[in-house]
Amino acid sequence: ANTGVPISGASVISAVDGTARFTDLSIDSDISSVRLVFTSPALRPSIPSAAFPVVTGPAASIYIVQPPIGVYLSQPFVIQPAAELRDTAGNLVTSDSTSTLAASLEYKTGSTYIDRTDLLEGSKTAQAVYGTATFMNLQIAATAPAGLYRLKISRAGTQAARSGDFTFTSAGQTLPEVVGWSAASVGC
Repeated sequence: ANTGVPISGASVISAVDGTARFTDLSIDSDISSVRLVFTSPALRPSIPSAAFPVVTGPAASIYIVQPPIGVYLSQPFVIQPAAELRDTAGNLVTSDSTSTLAASLEYKTGSTYIDRTDLLEGSKTAQAVYGTATFMNLQIAATAPAGLYRLKISRAGTQAARSGDFTFTSAGQTLPEVVGWSAASVGC
């Protein structure tokens, strides 16, 4: 079988009783139209399949593409977290604009984590748009104890994703200036 695009699986097999069965082929990209072309010394000319689309599968996992950055106690994260829904091949599920993802907070105590979503404030849910969900106004409550935290992002029927550990800076400290850009340099 030859597609002109990368395929995975056994693409060369032997026929048994005149039938060749390709049982594990996969195309790991979203392509609008593909034709398989079957060749053999006994087949002249080669035989193309009918054209068919390759589309992403259903969401099977969550991938955090943007962890929270600039975490200050009782102030919205400077950069809010974002997550993608991906299929079993790791492709972004751009067809999903209906899923709701939920953010929760875990606090590290010793070698384990405990749920401390009661210390997470802001919009704890985000709607996927073309497979990507960006959270808004998340922040750590003023009553949060010092320590290590991580964000957990989940969706019903999908394994949750967790950010790396982070801590926060106390309230009342000045937020850092963003260096390297100005309104003029971004065309505002």
